[in-house]
Amino acid sequence: MKITKIDTYLVEPRWLFVRVESDEGVVGWGEASLEGHAEAVQGAFESLKDRLLGSDPFRIEDIWQTAYRGGFYRGGPVLMSALSGLDQALWDLKGHALGLPVWELLGGKVRERVQVYGWIGGDRPGDVAAAARVRKNQGFSIVKMNGVAEAGYLESSKTLDAVVERLEAVKAEGVDVGIDFHGRVHRAVAKQLVVMLEPLRPLFIEEPVLSEHIEALTEVSRLSLVPIALGERLYSRWDFKPFLRGGVVDIFQPDLSHAGGISEVRKIATMAEAYDVTVAPHCPLGPLALASCLQLAGCTPNIVLQEMSLGIHYHTASDLHTYLEDPAVLTPREGYLEIPTGPGLGVSIDEEKVLEASKQPHRWRNDLWRLPDGSIAEW
Repeated sequence: MKITKIDTYLVEPRWLFVRVESDEGVVGWGEASLEGHAEAVQGAFESLKDRLLGSDPFRIEDIWQTAYRGGFYRGGPVLMSALSGLDQALWDLKGHALGLPVWELLGGKVRERVQVYGWIGGDRPGDVAAAARVRKNQGFSIVKMNGVAEAGYLESSKTLDAVVERLEAVKAEGVDVGIDFHGRVHRAVAKQLVVMLEPLRPLFIEEPVLSEHIEALTEVSRLSLVPIALGERLYSRWDFKPFLRGGVVDIFQPDLSHAGGISEVRKIATMAEAYDVTVAPHCPLGPLALASCLQLAGCTPNIVLQEMSLGIHYHTASDLHTYLEDPAVLTPREGYLEIPTGPGLGVSIDEEKVLEASKQPHRWRNDLWRLPDGSIAEW
């Protein structure tokens, strides 16, 4: 068997789908969505096509090594997102060719379902209590919300108190809460917030500072017993390694569409397991990214939670189920998603809808925020 086609499709709301086809007509789908930079990832596929068309699609590890190491420059969000989508599509293709789900190819099931959480609020957290009530009525027992909007190097006590009040309001609805600082706050503010929030016992605090500030993260993590989570802006096992060595993170959140796909995130999870670190994959993305996460959850013992984007604030024209032939596969029940049992990734894509949507490719960009003094703020 040989790879004869590698095609990409930009579709609303902000996704990049990958389709790989073999000379025997077997097809696999993956997702290489990189929010705000999808066109750059699409461009990265040109060199992958030059190197990989004609390759045996069953040799997934060899293809991964070729894509990662063969072009001299490596790593980073663009190249790794392209490799991630390709890797997912190859596993999907192999599973379809053999009539087996990916989790079966990777050693078999360790669980039947995985607990999921949904988003509440928006980029600037608003009426989060009412949103938490809606999620609870949908069956979710865990939600995640942004802790702050734009933030400076120092913030007023009023701003800090408002963060606590929002978390109190959501907890009062009877759900557990992960609070995401999105790398928006700086060391001095993060040190205060992790202490102030600890009595409310959030499930985790995500990206209290940017992951490049490992010294600050080390200090912040020592101030609170609340689990620290991060990883969406780390792209390989080598990026995650220093956080294991430093013992400063409790929950890794690699994104299967940014961190090398199923193949690489499986290795990241295995590394984490050796340090008693759990994994909760980042996934505010589309159905193929989520299906890949579920395949990994099915065969990886230290995956504990799964993010999903159903009804997230970025979805307006399209949502998680828009391009699926059977939305039930990715519909949560009582706060859990079942591990799919179909071949490959376990979901079927409506190719006609994808082709039609790709005729008007999205140009999604995140907002650009500025502080009152006119300087740039983290989004």
